[in-house]
Amino acid sequence: MAKSYPLHRDAASADRGPCAAHPASEKPTGLAFSLRPRDSLLHMRWPMLFAVASLGVCWGTAAWLYPGLPAQFPVHFALDGTPDRFAANTPGEWFLLPSLATGLHLLFAFVLPWWIQRLAARNSPFLNLPDKAAFAALPTAARVRAVAPMLGLLQLLAAEITLLLAWILFGAAEVATGAWNALPAWMPLLAIPLIAATGLCALPVSTRAIARERAAASPHT
Repeated sequence: MAKSYPLHRDAASADRGPCAAHPASEKPTGLAFSLRPRDSLLHMRWPMLFAVASLGVCWGTAAWLYPGLPAQFPVHFALDGTPDRFAANTPGEWFLLPSLATGLHLLFAFVLPWWIQRLAARNSPFLNLPDKAAFAALPTAARVRAVAPMLGLLQLLAAEITLLLAWILFGAAEVATGAWNALPAWMPLLAIPLIAATGLCALPVSTRAIARERAAASPHT
């Protein structure tokens, strides 16, 4: 006799959606299958968008300013903002700073977050986090979610560094054309503490994220 199956799921199953057949306690089989879309690196939306937009601002600024540059422009500044070294106006010299910004941007916004996410998924001993024993006891998906806020901070850090370099590029063009005598001192005094504060936020943010995942996992342990 053929088995009959109910046409309607119960309310609890319907609320859980199409993945309800997989219990929460089931061990994930791998990084690609253990993460919900919003937990993956490319779905940390606003830090990623901010980071990508900052790189566009840097290159857009360089391209916009280049046609109006004189024969030389400053490439180094003293502590008081006055230029102390100049370079000839060539594409290689002018676009060197945006290229450096791109390398740093890729490191902080993509490479390091991807690497940390992989280490978290594999429960690697090389990942140094607060309350490491509690972090290691979490399921795979919970570990990756726990490091997600730190990855967002890295992307925010990439955006801040890139925007600072874009501003230096703008200032170099202003000094080269004679609009400014020196770079204003207030911008580094504002930007450097902001960048440092973003980096220092990693510790409390990671601690709170691990505690949140522990609390969420405790009913299933």
